[in-house]
Amino acid sequence: MSNKCANITCQKNLTNSDKFQCTKCGTKFCCSEKCLKLHMSIKHHLENKNISSNVKSTYIDSIFINEGKILLNPDSIEDYLFSLNNFEFEKNPKTNKIISCGYGSYGEVYLSKNKINNKFYAIKHIKKKQVYSMNQKIEIIYREISIHKTLIHPNIIRLYSFKEDSNSFFLIMEYAKNGNLFNKIRKSRRLSEKQAFHYFIQTANAINFLHSNEYAHRDIKPENILIDADNNVKLCDFGWCVDVSGGLRGTFCGTYEYMAPEIVEDKPYDKSIDVWSLGILLYEMLHGYSPFRADDQDNYKDIFKNIENKKFSFDNKLNISEECKEVVRLLLEGDEKKRIKVGEIFKTKWVKNFEEIELKKKNENSNNNNNNEFSLFNNNNNNFNNNLKIKKNITYSNKNNMFINDDKLFIDQETPTPYYEEKNKIDEERLTNSINILERASHLNKNNIKNDKKISENNKNHKEESFWDKLLKPFKCGD
Repeated sequence: MSNKCANITCQKNLTNSDKFQCTKCGTKFCCSEKCLKLHMSIKHHLENKNISSNVKSTYIDSIFINEGKILLNPDSIEDYLFSLNNFEFEKNPKTNKIISCGYGSYGEVYLSKNKINNKFYAIKHIKKKQVYSMNQKIEIIYREISIHKTLIHPNIIRLYSFKEDSNSFFLIMEYAKNGNLFNKIRKSRRLSEKQAFHYFIQTANAINFLHSNEYAHRDIKPENILIDADNNVKLCDFGWCVDVSGGLRGTFCGTYEYMAPEIVEDKPYDKSIDVWSLGILLYEMLHGYSPFRADDQDNYKDIFKNIENKKFSFDNKLNISEECKEVVRLLLEGDEKKRIKVGEIFKTKWVKNFEEIELKKKNENSNNNNNNEFSLFNNNNNNFNNNLKIKKNITYSNKNNMFINDDKLFIDQETPTPYYEEKNKIDEERLTNSINILERASHLNKNNIKNDKKISENNKNHKEESFWDKLLKPFKCGD
């Protein structure tokens, strides 16, 4: 008989006083009633579920699937997956040194591979003595973690978990394969207007998300804008990020060339300082340098004088459209009360022009590939859930962690999605969010959105249990 808890997600050493026998096995024991409940659910209820053995390792909500077996740990799936023992730091084969992804104020970021799901992650190692040596309180790290952990957005680097010991913090984050925007600008000297739009609009999207949740980033710059394997923006470094719902702030922070006039002039400020920084970012992408640079880049006083003057000009030799210049002017408005709000950026003519171009391309591609892709909606069906049509034997995985196998759609718990949220509450916003998530994996037929919304509303009282409801019903915890 094993001396370890039979709950595969626990497996603590058993003591004679704490043994709860499984009535199904007869020979298996658990360390607590909770573990016994989980053991019986996993071993005796789920082991015969028809989960394809082709699924090597993935997460579905709070369920871990490995080699065709399904494991559940509703309370500590994060601890199980992101235990530091489950990571191997990647080494340079030539030098045998651990690969560094970059440096921060308090530590270094390393590339690491998770042995459970075989995914790459960036692990930020923060040394506490380094924080103290810079006359900072350790609370600043806790603030960064508490804010970053809640920021779940496609253009923000995901903080999955963090670990702490007496000497260090370890932040386990999403890995962005293609480095940062700073290096990309330097390599190309400057970006075309089309390239700049791509990175700018995604960064603005991330900042809009922050501002809608009453956060200010306070350190927007190309070094803090990472680029993933699909060439998409991932905003990072939330060390200066702060809640601004309580009113104006006064801390002097940020990067000199990206600081708003309010900070330089030591005035109270709000989240509009991020909008100013977006203007600096757009200008620098187009020119290859910031608008308020000084001849001596180390002379911050000259930089501050230029910012206080609030005067800048465009290089007429560059092919920059008037619509784009107008956006820069709106962003770099010296009077913060007149400065454009980040949400208004998306209504500018410059953005609308690019949207029309992209929409036209998307429609052309959709028409060309219509017969080869699966679609979300189908007029002939009478129920929203039945409208999800996926070709049999498609195996697909993308950055949104969607896995399709044998006509089943698996969605990774790391990706926020309406599909496993409150049942029978499909509304316009959630429907749109679902479409946006799936759109990256397929070309969708959007013409039937309104029809399907009506179908969903007509069937909202339908009480049929979903696959996940049936699966989780016998062992829901916390009820």
